[in-house]
Amino acid sequence: MTLGEASGAEGDGEGGPLEGEAGPRVLLQDNAWSLFGLTFATYWRNARALLAATAVPSALVAVLTSVSLVLLTVDGAIVNGMPVPWGVPPVWVLVVGAAAVGVGVALSGIALGAGVLVGGAALLGRRVAVADAWRAALRRLPASLIWTVLMTAVLLALTMGAATAYGSGIPLWVVIPAALVLAAPAVPVFVALPVAHLEGIGIFRAVAVAWRMARGRWLGHYLFVLGAMALSFTLTTGVSWAVGHLPGYLGPGVPLGAALSGLALVVAWPWMLLLLAAPVAYSDYRPELVPSLIRDCDAERVDQTLPPEPAEGRSLAPLLGKALVPVVLVAALLVPGLLVLNPLGAPAGSDRETGIWSASSTLAVVPDDTGAVTLAGWKSGSITAVECAPVCSASDLDQSAPHSGASQAVVGDEIAFAYWRNHFEDDVHDGIVLGTCDKSDCTDVEPLSLLRPPGDDYPLDARVALAPLGDGLVVVLTATGGSESETATVQKVHGYYCADTDCGDPQAIELPAVPTGENLGDAATTLGVATGDDSDGFAVSAYDAATGAVHVISCPDTECAEPAVHQVVEPEVARPPVVVGDRLGARVQLRPDGTPVVVYRAALDGAVHVVDCQDAACAEFTDRAVTAPGWARPVPGLDLDSEGRPQIATFDLSEGRLVLVSCADSGCAESETVPLARLDGDPVFTELALDPADRPHVVWGQQFEGLHGTQRGSDQLFSCLDARCGA
Repeated sequence: MTLGEASGAEGDGEGGPLEGEAGPRVLLQDNAWSLFGLTFATYWRNARALLAATAVPSALVAVLTSVSLVLLTVDGAIVNGMPVPWGVPPVWVLVVGAAAVGVGVALSGIALGAGVLVGGAALLGRRVAVADAWRAALRRLPASLIWTVLMTAVLLALTMGAATAYGSGIPLWVVIPAALVLAAPAVPVFVALPVAHLEGIGIFRAVAVAWRMARGRWLGHYLFVLGAMALSFTLTTGVSWAVGHLPGYLGPGVPLGAALSGLALVVAWPWMLLLLAAPVAYSDYRPELVPSLIRDCDAERVDQTLPPEPAEGRSLAPLLGKALVPVVLVAALLVPGLLVLNPLGAPAGSDRETGIWSASSTLAVVPDDTGAVTLAGWKSGSITAVECAPVCSASDLDQSAPHSGASQAVVGDEIAFAYWRNHFEDDVHDGIVLGTCDKSDCTDVEPLSLLRPPGDDYPLDARVALAPLGDGLVVVLTATGGSESETATVQKVHGYYCADTDCGDPQAIELPAVPTGENLGDAATTLGVATGDDSDGFAVSAYDAATGAVHVISCPDTECAEPAVHQVVEPEVARPPVVVGDRLGARVQLRPDGTPVVVYRAALDGAVHVVDCQDAACAEFTDRAVTAPGWARPVPGLDLDSEGRPQIATFDLSEGRLVLVSCADSGCAESETVPLARLDGDPVFTELALDPADRPHVVWGQQFEGLHGTQRGSDQLFSCLDARCGA
């Protein structure tokens, strides 16, 4: 063992034999700040070799990781840029994944060892060829792996201790300095990696040597290690944070943050290893220190450990220079890139919280051709507009909560809403409040219209549905709960047409009376209305909550002088169980040719059925079940693709998944079921809308049994990246 000698105005020194003796020598630094600057200069001068030593093994790790992650989508999906398996992967996938993990761990250890060999040798004034560094790192692979375990244990202990202290009420400004102070004794653990590789000793002995090297120089060693850790943390979290706050440049589910973080980490990884190796090249020799208690880099061991310096003729520099850029890009971008390419064709999309709860009313879902989605619903007593582009941002619009029967629609830049309300202003009658407001500001809503069915026997409750029609609205409602309707077998369906969204002069529409039964829950979709894009006609679906029967009312225009009504579902039961009352209902959509399509949840067994009308009046139709039975299934969501084929959002209760049933024809004689998300609780509702590119956007909710009873989370929005979710 030899002591380092400080000499020269710039603080360069040589560690090696005493003056007058022959033997190996290494360059040392006696000034921490000049050594810190030297890490920059060393990276700049040796960037090609440093990046090759670390990026090539990292690229191979990226290939193995990509294959393993893609294989997880054999029975799964890609959600928010990451694979999500639906269950336990097949055995062969687990075997391939385990082998990839083993090889990847070994390659990561080689990248660590080769990086500190090339970088540490450069700081000591020596050169190591990249190929020689890989071979030496392979021989000392156990030291790199054991060091990784030790470093991870230290970081985990510090993180858990800080989290526990902060959770106990200790202020953050106390926790962070305390964690930094407690991290100081662990500095030799981090420095042990370059010591072990440069001097060729075991990792535990290297920890002891690093401890002796730090005596009298602890602050310098600590600052180098802290700089290395801060560089890694800042780059990965900083880039991800920046990308997450630039939603305008991202599409749903594109893992740009992961790609940029990986690229930044690959480029900065060699500098982090140089900072870890810097304490080995730090001498700071002071005569007042007892020589037997301190230790510099052992030049003789370094000379014995490092491979011979490469001759000019065997340099790989030209080849590495040509291949380095693609290698670095592969190492950083292959994993997110393959998941974006999705070679196995797994369902791909994004899943986001909307910030609203809409189980007690319908929810308007309006996507545009860019993939952005506008939602309108109810939250904590207020109408809420949500813009998801792709991050969801909610705006409460200052309207009091409905008592029941709420519905809303997005018409251009406005939200039209209708709901049942008692004691409307000074009127002695209750009624349906109808109003519109801007999506961004609903604090001043004028005028408000009151829609009341004619007659003296005014009901106690009502159901309402509305849909945009041209520049205006169509509103339909049924009344229940009055003295006459308590015993009535049919209820009058009342319709109104508004020529504009202000609806100052609603036009009453006479519609046939049909059975709708007693409303068993706020979420029951007993009434629906659909309008066409190129006509003034509309269709109404009326679900009888008492028997499960479904009627379709068709109107060719807004006057509806001769409405057609047909029963498309026969009565099934006398009265469904109360526990499934709020899961009952039907939805209706109009094809471009004016023929209705209805989906409904069967009252008896909960299966989802599709009713395909053969004409505009639905006098002829087919009825097909497209799911298995399931009493917990709520009303499915429905929309039509650009070819008029039904697309249905519902739940596969046997597998516990949210699914899209994509019909291959108008009557759904053939269909494909695409799983989209895992169901962790009890399903509550689904709403579905397709954008102009036929990409489904599903809003869904579930509830859980907690300590304080049934609890609901925020509604989720799942947006598929492909038309019909890849079906």
